[in-house]
Amino acid sequence: MDVKEIKVMTDLIKIIREQKPHTEYLNFCTSKGIKHQSVEEIYQLVKHIALGLSSRGVQKGDMIGLMAPSCPNWTIFDLAFMSIGAVTVPLFETASKDHLLFQFKQTHMKKLFIAELGFSDKMMEILRESPMEVYSFKIEANLPEYQSMNFIEDLIKDGKKIGEEQPALFDDFLNAIKPEDLMTIIYTSGTTGLPKGVVLNHSNFVHQMKACEEILGCVFVRDYHRAACVLPLAHIYERTLTYFFLAKKTSIYYADPKEIPKFFPIIKPEMTVVVPRLLERVFDKLMTKKFQATGIEKMLLGLSFKRALNKDIFASRSLMDVIYDKLVYSKIRQILGGEIIIIISGGAALSTGLFRFFRNVGIPLDQGYGLTETSPIVSTTYLDKVKMRSVGPPLPGVEVKISEEGEVLVRGANVMLEYFQNEEETKKSIRDGWFLTGDLGSLDEDGHLYITGRKKELLKSSNGKYIAPVPIEEKIVRNPLLEHVMVLGDGEKFVSALLFPNFELLKDNKEKRNLSHLSDEEFFQDENILKDLKKTIDSVNDGLSPWERVSGFKVIVQRLSVESGEITPKLSMKRNVIKEKYKSYIDDIYRKNEEEDET
Repeated sequence: MDVKEIKVMTDLIKIIREQKPHTEYLNFCTSKGIKHQSVEEIYQLVKHIALGLSSRGVQKGDMIGLMAPSCPNWTIFDLAFMSIGAVTVPLFETASKDHLLFQFKQTHMKKLFIAELGFSDKMMEILRESPMEVYSFKIEANLPEYQSMNFIEDLIKDGKKIGEEQPALFDDFLNAIKPEDLMTIIYTSGTTGLPKGVVLNHSNFVHQMKACEEILGCVFVRDYHRAACVLPLAHIYERTLTYFFLAKKTSIYYADPKEIPKFFPIIKPEMTVVVPRLLERVFDKLMTKKFQATGIEKMLLGLSFKRALNKDIFASRSLMDVIYDKLVYSKIRQILGGEIIIIISGGAALSTGLFRFFRNVGIPLDQGYGLTETSPIVSTTYLDKVKMRSVGPPLPGVEVKISEEGEVLVRGANVMLEYFQNEEETKKSIRDGWFLTGDLGSLDEDGHLYITGRKKELLKSSNGKYIAPVPIEEKIVRNPLLEHVMVLGDGEKFVSALLFPNFELLKDNKEKRNLSHLSDEEFFQDENILKDLKKTIDSVNDGLSPWERVSGFKVIVQRLSVESGEITPKLSMKRNVIKEKYKSYIDDIYRKNEEEDET
């Protein structure tokens, strides 16, 4: 069986079962090295966990929570749940207590699979308020006491016994799955209010598999290519592409994104899925190395980086490009293992500068656009379908149009069924079969999609001018001193910005500027640092209309985090939360301007 023959996602399990013996199918990069699991091990684990759950009362349509970092177990459990018709509900440990309780109660969840690392004080409080059967990923002596604790080993033993007694039962479960059966409910964190549960069935994911095969299938020239899984599987983006890699008989290596410099040169992945922030971190480390270099090396890095950031990706290579490639670019490729065939960036907008840089240093980078509600991929650049600033043409079977208000609308088999038990929000979001994305965009004459901003994020100044903050933020945040930028100006006379430091690079920046003796707060009060930030903003302002230009800013020396509720697990800023939390800083920006006007 191949991807074109998939009718329901449990056909993935049949693909796994039919494969040739292979000892490194799912692989986990840990502090103790890389743990390998074979095709046969994966199949047997999926089968026995599924049968074990069925013996403990799990039926088709039951909701099962899954909370863990990305690892082979996440994928194995997900496949086991779907094989008996259960519905996977991915959970984030970083979600607030109220949000988790809401998800548990709305889905009437009875079972939760959780890594031992997930047993925080918050989770124990939640479990006391919303009791359920808990299955720990592995037995550890220091696990907290919980009366409904179960261990995976016991579940597997039960499933193995049932499999021996009823050898046809597992296939009966697989064959009972229908395309319209629910497969998962994924709660979108959103930026305000309670999360919404996106309901997706097997057909949604089957569409994605076949569309990916049509546009990317030619990249897979043999069985067991190597793919790296570095994003949370609780996000549909990584999960969907992991399914596709499985269907293409690809060896998958699960690794913490922070461990990319350590493991990528070892595993030498040929494909991976990233969000722009990961690429930005790689780029920031390269820039730090450039800052620390001296003499000829500093000059070479400066010239080669400038060339990569500015060269037209379609232009022919010059002699200097060949020299830069041999001396600099080839070493950058080695950071990612040196054998990348394709990297797909999604989940957020990728700056044109970064896209141009990675393409020009010889890393085949593509970018896509999608949402949880669209399973998720709507469009992607691929092979020769590349245009600067575009997120590519729609996938086969996906229709895209732009409303009169400029909003991107999507229709196709990839669109969700509904928001779980939320008819009001479903009606707002799906009209005549078209999903209203909330994103602003345009289509060119070749059908390529361009995303220009968020409909709800448009700011309207007091003089009636509209400002799209995201493109401005993306340009300012390229300063390596910064991690996040939030542009303000709704109802105000001018645009301003809150700047949040990049704490990961702060120590290196202090050393480079001989300011290590300063505290973080003192560093960002330094006259030269403020001049550097203003220079960045002035440079961005040069390319903006007068009403869009940032006229005031404030550095807030605090880290935005998921735990503190200021950003979502996808690292999107919760603008209303940030505006409320830092209201005094914002008021100070505009008050100073009024005082200057008066004088």
